[in-house]
Amino acid sequence: MPPEALCLVRDGPMIKLTARQKVIISLIASGLTSEEIAARLSITRSGVSAHRDKILDNIGGDSLLDMVAYAIAEDLVPPDSVIGMAVALRLSLRSPAKR
Repeated sequence: MPPEALCLVRDGPMIKLTARQKVIISLIASGLTSEEIAARLSITRSGVSAHRDKILDNIGGDSLLDMVAYAIAEDLVPPDSVIGMAVALRLSLRSPAKR
């Protein structure tokens, strides 16, 4: 999801994520693995995967990068986190042709 799309997400129709999806997206964006998230939330790894797939559907993304970028844009994870900084850097380095 290019940076312009993040602006459209914020200004466009409200994207509804459940409370559980917000927790899961913030943990993913903080760098936890599916196994770590499953253990922390007392759910199965396949449950984490199902939530991740539904989150991607809801935000219109198709990658972990899209999910983390969305989490940063929606203040679900601090942008100064290690993962947040890596995503911000990757987005800033994308060439205009790839946007």
